[in-house]
Amino acid sequence: MKRLLKLAEDKRSPFLNTILGAVCAFVSGSINAGGFIIFGQYTSHVTGVIASAADAIVFPRSGIIFKSGMLVFCFFVGAILATLLIQYAQKLKLHSRFALAFLVGGLVLLILGGWIYFYHVTQHWALIMELGFSLSMGIQNATVTRLSGYEIRATHMTGIVTDLGIESGKWLFDRKSINLDKFKLLFLIVSSFFIGGICGFFTFSSSLGSSSLFLYGGILVGLSIFPVFKDFQIRRRYVKVMRKRRGRKLK
Repeated sequence: MKRLLKLAEDKRSPFLNTILGAVCAFVSGSINAGGFIIFGQYTSHVTGVIASAADAIVFPRSGIIFKSGMLVFCFFVGAILATLLIQYAQKLKLHSRFALAFLVGGLVLLILGGWIYFYHVTQHWALIMELGFSLSMGIQNATVTRLSGYEIRATHMTGIVTDLGIESGKWLFDRKSINLDKFKLLFLIVSSFFIGGICGFFTFSSSLGSSSLFLYGGILVGLSIFPVFKDFQIRRRYVKVMRKRRGRKLK
């Protein structure tokens, strides 16, 4: 249990990266399915969104061009936001440099869940909800990418399946050349995203509905609690020490 609480700490290991990548892929798969059920749009599929925008230009549909552009932009902004949080936290030598990004990504989902729960989704607000989903996806994907040294993606299944194909090709050509550890990791990420998609379909289609966002957002927030609390404790101790020193100097 203690190891699970430390999944998002700044001290990384291949094992922690693997488990955290699987958890985030599960959440991403669930939210992706939820986005389709609520809005009829896969919010993590940037390739498909860009393709839709290209089609909309050829067969003029300004509404789809605008929507697709905004979804890609929010995913992009999510990646920027995650990177800024990680960079600033690293500069301040915080233990929660990755946890802060997960915290923000989780809070986005919780806020969306609260908004839908209390005000429901109207056609007027549907696009804003979709953009929030896309923003959270961008945050998760960028954070997992950074903490794993660019080895793991939480939402980019196209690249992961490509890498799986490459390793499978190596195995078919010469069984000694396959990177078995990498193959297992990639297979785990794809499986987690797939299982997340199934769970997301059932939860968002059940009586929980959009309240499922509290569940998946809560997972991301839960990942961040221990490292953030640790930094808070260290900061509080530092302030106490500094106050004592100032008090002695005044005496």
